[in-house]
Amino acid sequence: DGSAYQRQAVRWDSDYLPAKIQLAQDLLRLGEDDEGWKLAEDVFKKDAYDIVAYNLVTLREELSKFQVLTNRDFLVRMHAKEAPIYGKSVLNLLDRDKAGVCEKYGFNLSLPTIVEIFPEQKDFAVRTFGMPGGEGYLGVCFGRVITANSPASQTANPTCWEAVLWHEFCHVVTLGLTKNKM
Repeated sequence: DGSAYQRQAVRWDSDYLPAKIQLAQDLLRLGEDDEGWKLAEDVFKKDAYDIVAYNLVTLREELSKFQVLTNRDFLVRMHAKEAPIYGKSVLNLLDRDKAGVCEKYGFNLSLPTIVEIFPEQKDFAVRTFGMPGGEGYLGVCFGRVITANSPASQTANPTCWEAVLWHEFCHVVTLGLTKNKM
């Protein structure tokens, strides 16, 4: 719903940068990456002091180093150094989760679920919130987009990445079934 309001604000005033950068974040959270990244870049070009735009443009450079793993239902982006180590395990886990949870609740994925796994907590935070911070968050689901910290970002209190991804994928299903009302 938020992206519709931001689009309306941008239609009213195409130079209103706060609406444009919020729309960029909304689109990135909805999996509409091409338009979202373009808007973030546009805002940054017009206002190099916009912190969220700067953070997103900088993050996009980091994401260019990520490897993309795909199958019919999932698009996983993870650092190229980590992908060969446990990338196939990520896809296998998500496939098992989909088979169990989607079948149990009668939910069909209409579009691939996008999963981005970050070895740097600060990059996870920028992708998720637009700003560094958010320590303690392990993963976030925006509907069909999941962002998560990788095992490389673990601190003194490690967590199980499999449990985090399973939990976040359950949100994909519940948000999909309720049209983001839950």
